[in-house]
Amino acid sequence: FTRLKNDCSIIIDEGAYKAILKNASLLPIGILRTKGRFQRGDCVEVLFKNKRVAIGISEYSSSEIEKIKNIKSAQLNEVLSAVTSKVVLHKNNMQLT
Repeated sequence: FTRLKNDCSIIIDEGAYKAILKNASLLPIGILRTKGRFQRGDCVEVLFKNKRVAIGISEYSSSEIEKIKNIKSAQLNEVLSAVTSKVVLHKNNMQLT
């Protein structure tokens, strides 16, 4: 993993937490909000109930995630002009902590 970007995180709901524990990628539908400013390719922490549960390389910037949080992957084209991935953090680029 690349170096963790300080004070940058993705806050997730319980469904997303359970999914990543089962080795699933993080989808937009499970994101509640972001903290800090980061870009695509930055390594950020994933928080559930204020605890770090994973770190991973983001497929989207924090501003893009704020636009797509809590929507289904099939709706990404309706919100973003360029869809780089159907997932926010791919399971191959994420590590549980």
